[in-house]
Amino acid sequence: MNTLKQRLKGSVLVCATMALFSTGCGNWIDPGLNIDPNNPPDVTMNLILPTVQVGLGYASGGDLSRFAGMAMRQYAGTDRQFSSFELYQYVESDFTALWANVYAGQAGGGLNGGVLINAAIMMQKATELRSPHYRGIGRVLTAMALGMATDTWGDIPYSEALRGVDNLAPKYDSQESIYAAIQNQLDSAIIDLSAAASNFRPGGDDIIYGGDRQLWIKAARTLKARYWIHLTKVDNAAATKALNALTGGIASNADNMALTFGTSVTAQSPLYQFMTQRSGYLSIGTQIVAMMNTLNDPRRAAFIEPDGTGRFSENSLPGPLYNRDEATVPFITYAEAKFIEAEAQFRSGKAAEAKTAYIAAINASMAHAGVSTAAATAYLAQASVVPVGDLTLRNIIEQKYIALYSQPEVWADWRRTGFPAVQSTTGVPTQIPRRFLYPQSERNYNPNTPTGLNLTSRVWWDKP
Repeated sequence: MNTLKQRLKGSVLVCATMALFSTGCGNWIDPGLNIDPNNPPDVTMNLILPTVQVGLGYASGGDLSRFAGMAMRQYAGTDRQFSSFELYQYVESDFTALWANVYAGQAGGGLNGGVLINAAIMMQKATELRSPHYRGIGRVLTAMALGMATDTWGDIPYSEALRGVDNLAPKYDSQESIYAAIQNQLDSAIIDLSAAASNFRPGGDDIIYGGDRQLWIKAARTLKARYWIHLTKVDNAAATKALNALTGGIASNADNMALTFGTSVTAQSPLYQFMTQRSGYLSIGTQIVAMMNTLNDPRRAAFIEPDGTGRFSENSLPGPLYNRDEATVPFITYAEAKFIEAEAQFRSGKAAEAKTAYIAAINASMAHAGVSTAAATAYLAQASVVPVGDLTLRNIIEQKYIALYSQPEVWADWRRTGFPAVQSTTGVPTQIPRRFLYPQSERNYNPNTPTGLNLTSRVWWDKP
């Protein structure tokens, strides 16, 4: 990010200098000299794009990962306010940073905004400059940000949002309408990314896929499947729609939509930054370590750091796969795609196809974690992993829970299916959060913020 700011500062200063020497004596003071180089009034698409991607990475791999992970016992809070989070004791201000990461921004085009406002600015510029390839990527990132927000809070501002001072109190749209908007954005993204011509095309500024439009199309199709499978409680055709969306989607680990962070202090991965800056606040969750120990899971070395006795236990810290400076934050992966397929086939009554996809999903996760083929084969040979007969929904979702360690998607799955049966610890209320609280800042300034909701209130698609 320092490099990004330096490029911004350098380009603005060069332009200001040229403007100074090109003006006449009647107007020799350049008004551009009063522009803050760290907050310029306009930024090009190739500078906005990586900012949106990094913002999404910090939202998904940062606060949301930790909050959802603690709800699902993949993480355990062990000190200070995280000890309270472990007991599901939250206040509205705990979610201010996550909300701001998604929403807060500047209408002027600076780089200090949230994911949605910066993506909207980039898409507007792309439209004006006839650059559908940039707009298509912006649509995918917007769909992801909307999905994260609505699955966290339910109803959220969108149709009247992102207008800055023109509307400081946007209405809240229903989650049902947000889901329709997500699918529309992804459909439009596929059209934009399939366009033969684009005046400007992303390349190295796209730090997820390097400007590869076909990979973005695969990600868009797979995200469509994710958001369809979320609706299994409210749409009888959700499984069929998810299967149809997977056609042409992510087809290998090489296609994974993910963001890899760096070694400099300001570019390190979200989990690593948290673990180093707030040492002792977080450990591995009791649920995931118990499940992986019971199955002698070979991914433990990647997911969990051994404790002081060399064992994988509740005293362990998160492991090196995600807890290192150059770690990757996954957005949507081949493993998730195959688990979605397995569930959709299962719900469609196609047992053999479900099992084939399920085994492929586990193997994809094993490969991503660096597990050998022999170790993966031994793991799959256990009847408790791959039953002799047909799979159950519990098989699918519990293995998905392990494979998607650290990813907020496991929280959505639990709310949809009840799996895994998350275990309580001493003193912990039995009611697991089904949504998080709107931030205090939103309630203070937007009178349209919904009231009467708490941590166990259900979002629209989470029917009893």
